Parts: sequence; C-alpha cells; structure tokens
Amino acid sequence: MPATSTEQEEKERLDGAVKPVDGFFTTFFVSPYSRYIARWAARRGLTPNQVTAASFVLGILSAACFATGERWGLVAGAVLLQVAFVTDCVDGQLARYSRQFSDLGGWLDATFDRAKEWLVFAGLAIGADRAGDPVWVLAGAALTLQTLRHFMDFGWQEVRGAAEAELGRWDAVGAVEWVKRIVAFPIGERFALISITAAIWSPRTTFIALLAWGGFAGLYGLAGRALRSRTLDRGSGGPVAWLRDDGPIALALAPLGERLDPLALCAAAVTPLIAAMAIKGAGASDQLALGVIGWLLIVAGITGGRAGRSRLRWLVPVLVRFGEYACLVWIGALAGAEPAAFALVAALALRQYDMVYGLRYRGALPGAPTGGWDGRIALAGVLLAVGWLPGGFYVLAAIIAVVSITAAIRDWSTTRRGA
Repeated sequence: MPATSTEQEEKERLDGAVKPVDGFFTTFFVSPYSRYIARWAARRGLTPNQVTAASFVLGILSAACFATGERWGLVAGAVLLQVAFVTDCVDGQLARYSRQFSDLGGWLDATFDRAKEWLVFAGLAIGADRAGDPVWVLAGAALTLQTLRHFMDFGWQEVRGAAEAELGRWDAVGAVEWVKRIVAFPIGERFALISITAAIWSPRTTFIALLAWGGFAGLYGLAGRALRSRTLDRGSGGPVAWLRDDGPIALALAPLGERLDPLALCAAAVTPLIAAMAIKGAGASDQLALGVIGWLLIVAGITGGRAGRSRLRWLVPVLVRFGEYACLVWIGALAGAEPAAFALVAALALRQYDMVYGLRYRGALPGAPTGGWDGRIALAGVLLAVGWLPGGFYVLAAIIAVVSITAAIRDWSTTRRGA
C-alpha cells in the first residue's frame, strides 16, 4: 500500500540526513546504516555536539590502545577508530535530520576531527617507541602533509570562492568521479587505511602508507588546481594573506619586499630547507640548521602580510606552513626531540585550523596571537642553539595550546549566528 504523508516525510528526512557529496568509504560503508543511528539518537534527545564529544572520546580511547604497542592494542585501536568515525558521521547526520545547525557545532566537529587524528598519530608513535621502532619523524611528516593539503584547499577556496568551487559537484556521480574522490584521500579513507595497516602490520607501515597516498593526493590536487588557476583573475591576497599567520619579524621586514613576488620568494625561502633535510637529514650541524632558519626568516619574512597577485597566490600560505612545520620537525630530529616537535606542530596545526574556521564561520581571526610563524621559528633556533630541547618545545606547545583553547572558547562562546 502507498506510504502515508508522515512516512514519506520521515523517509525524506532520513535520506536528507546523508550528505549529497561525500567520500567513497563514507558513502558505501558507513552512511547506509549510520543514518539510522542518527534517527535513534534524535529520538532520545541527543544533540549533535554531544555525539561529536562522544566521537572524540572514542578517538582518545583508540589512541590509548595504539599506544600500548602490543598486537591486541593495535587491533583494539583499529576497531575503536572505526567506531569513532561512524560516530563522527552520525553527528552531522543527526544535525541534518533534526535541523540542529550552528557555527559552534561546525567548528567543534572540524576541530575534534583534527585533534582526534593527531592523537591517533601520537598513540601509534608512542606504541612504536615501546616496540623499539621509533617513528616520530614519520608521524610529524604525516601531520605536516595532511595540514598542507588542507591549507591548499582553504587557500584555493578563498581565491576562487567557496560557492564557485562547489559548482558541478552535485551532478550524478560516475565511476571516474568516485575514483577521483578516492584519490583525494578524504578522512574516511584515511581512517580505514590507519585501521587496516595498524591492525595487520605496524605503525611504521601505517605512516609510510599515509605519506605515500597523502603525497600522491597532494600532487594530484596541486596539479588540478594549478591548471584551473589559469582562469583566475589576478587579484589581491585578501584572506589568503591572513592565513600566513605572520608575526612581528615578518611584518617588520615586509617593507623591504613590497615590489617582489611573494610566491617566488616563499618558494626560494624553503628550497635550502628541503635540500638540507634531503642531503643531511638528522646528521646536519646546528650551524647549518641556524643558517637555514635565518634564510627562511629573511626571504619569506620580506613578503610579510602579502600573498601577491599571482594566479597561484593560494600556494603562499602552504609554503609558509611547510617552512614552519618542516623546520620544527627537522630541528626536533637534530636535537633528539622528535616527540616534542610533534607536540608543538600538533598544537600549531590546531590553532591554525581555528584560524580557518574562524574566518569561515565567524568572519574573524582568533583573538590571541602566538608570535607568528617567524617568531616561533626564531625561538626554535634559539632553543636549539642553547640546548634547551626537548623541554623548550614542550613548554612552547603547552603555552600555544592553552592560549589557543582559551581564546577559542571565548570567541566561539559569543558566536550566535546560525550555520
């Protein structure tokens, strides 16, 4: 017999709870049943933010299991990570099913996703240490790569326009489009890869797989955006320049490079860093490291506050982020402070994601400055020179985390605009 109007409305709400555009793993392996969990949660009065918090707690438990370094812990961590991911999908579906939308909820969901991923990385690295196979540098590289990929997306959306960037993505999805989505390595595929490789093999295998797939996805995204950039107008940096996170040193040097192209200079600034890491690695001298830091500060610093008018200006904050994060991971390796470097980069990544979400949801940057990329790199060089590592990195990571979280709570608690 035909469905009643109430049954039809319920079906439409249930179908509407699922994103019309999502990754392959999420679409075919999670959404077919997670929507029913979302309906169950709605009928019991749960809110999307409560489900987001539950997903985060599950992520913490997953990281704790990974940190044991034992096979049972790796398997349990893999299972818990998948449960956490399903729960993470449920919070958005619950919001759409129950019409409970907010900017705060969007920020919480995005921020907790990042924090959960970094905690899992840390848990895997701790467990590998206990098993006698240190992988902190690989963990820091994976964190850096994922952040750079996201910053490339953010910069591109700011230059092209988020609305325009979504055009053409709502059509029927064919096999080629699904392949493209898998190649892009979204969070569902990342968590599935982590769970499978950690449960069957080891954390080292997990990080190598993350870097290989993530690196290919990054090159794929870079090539596609570079080709599409030929149709962009040459314009001012605008919000793209704000994503640089410049501090007092860069802003003081900025007048020296007013007539120079920021993209070319930022590329030149990170070139010696790449060469030193590739050729010398953890065997480089402190003098070489300080020289590389000085070059990075001066050459990228004179572009402070600008992204330029190049059609590829969306790459400027990506190069700045690479310079800062790669430099910190490298310094940590030189000083035997790899876990401390990871902690510092993770704290910075969360703060800088908050910058992006602040611009996106509140139209404002975080209210608490943390010295800018230039100030932090300069301080890292001083800590290396005086031998105050790893302690200095741990203290700096704690300060940035506390200041950033406090400012975020203050800023987002006053946000009342609906998403």
